[in-house]
Amino acid sequence: MPADMTFVLSDEQKALKAAVYDLCRQYPAEYWRELDAKREYPEAFVNELTKAGYLAVLIPEEYGGGGLGIMEAALILEEIGRLSAKLNQLLQFSRPAVLGDGKTTKCDACEVARDVASVLCRDAQTKGIALELAPSTSSLKVAVGTEALNDILTNLVVNALDAAPRGGHVQVGVSKKDGMGLIVVEDDGPGIPKEALGKIFDPFFTTTDGTGLGLSISYGIICSHGGHIAAENRDQGGARFILTLPVRQPAVLARRGERSEA
Repeated sequence: MPADMTFVLSDEQKALKAAVYDLCRQYPAEYWRELDAKREYPEAFVNELTKAGYLAVLIPEEYGGGGLGIMEAALILEEIGRLSAKLNQLLQFSRPAVLGDGKTTKCDACEVARDVASVLCRDAQTKGIALELAPSTSSLKVAVGTEALNDILTNLVVNALDAAPRGGHVQVGVSKKDGMGLIVVEDDGPGIPKEALGKIFDPFFTTTDGTGLGLSISYGIICSHGGHIAAENRDQGGARFILTLPVRQPAVLARRGERSEA
């Protein structure tokens, strides 16, 4: 598919997308937190999706499905997927951090960066953005779990891709400095508003239509592993996020979300 190919939604498709969005908004965070705490199935939500015919769209018409096209099915799944992503952030934020049983947790930051770049490269191509991986070493072990670092780095790169203009660049660098692992994600977008720089890691603070939890969760996870994350604007324009990670697990781990004054 050409990188500059775009799709224009019809009025009917826009209305469908808005209707699914409105239905999802009827179930606030409290509903999902309660279900999560009780480990219960979201019966009311699924029933509403069924009554509206949004689940039937995934079944062929000859088998009793809704008979809508591929684009309509994609729009429904997109909105449900957007809700799912926000819920994952909300639930992750509300749950206590699990730091393991004292065993050392490590991963290869270079390998994680390569995995994230390979997954998001198609998204970058579609947006006409060059996603560049610039490690200064072939391997760098850091004291953070693979899944946690993957989630954090994915969030940062997705944000950078959203900020960068078509024809722009997003770069992910991995290096070691002063005995610490360093991961730098930067873009050449508009940068971070000056008034937002001091709040960007605060829970629920957002300049978009997101939950405002992605960066706060990332901050908490990094701090809980003895690391640090900072945001700044580049002199040449754009934003830069700097992750400082220990290469060995500290003897005493900070509590998740506890701000370091250092």
